[in-house]
Amino acid sequence: MNKPQLQLMKKKKVFFKSPVETVVNCISHISQVWMLQEGQVELLASFYKHSTSRAKGALQKAHQKLTIQEKELETIRKENRELKKKYLSLKGSSLHFSHPQDKCLQSTALYGEAKSEG
Repeated sequence: MNKPQLQLMKKKKVFFKSPVETVVNCISHISQVWMLQEGQVELLASFYKHSTSRAKGALQKAHQKLTIQEKELETIRKENRELKKKYLSLKGSSLHFSHPQDKCLQSTALYGEAKSEG
């Protein structure tokens, strides 16, 4: 006999066993499959729980960093506003006293005097 015929005979032998034994074997097989699938589902759930907790941690860290950066940005903006006010007040006061080119000439003359003294 060839191999396919042997396998077919083994499959037919199942029907000649006692029905109780056949049912017990089938239930045993189903139980094994069920336990395997249940274990796989638990592993999968565990994996997703771990991934979720890591993602939550990363999200919290990013949120904290964003909060710190927003505070730093607000501080820089405030400082920028103060510097603009100072700049505008200095610019306004310098326009009243002399022309910007005169100041440039004065500073060049002063630089030349300081250089010749040194």
